[in-house]
Amino acid sequence: DKILIEEIMKEINLMDPEEKKIIIENIIEEKSLRKLAKEMKLPLMTLHGKKMKILKKLKDKINR
Repeated sequence: DKILIEEIMKEINLMDPEEKKIIIENIIEEKSLRKLAKEMKLPLMTLHGKKMKILKKLKDKINR
């Protein structure tokens, strides 16, 4: 489990700043998508779509 967490954190650190912000603030810091969307001046569904794409990309990289 520790190795998986390290691999996930490594991949998060390689993300572009916007992707990193979405994952860290929403998942790790547990900030709501609604609040994050308001702060980033993005529609909620746009942010949700971005989050889902990021999670898929992260999952694909981890499962290699």
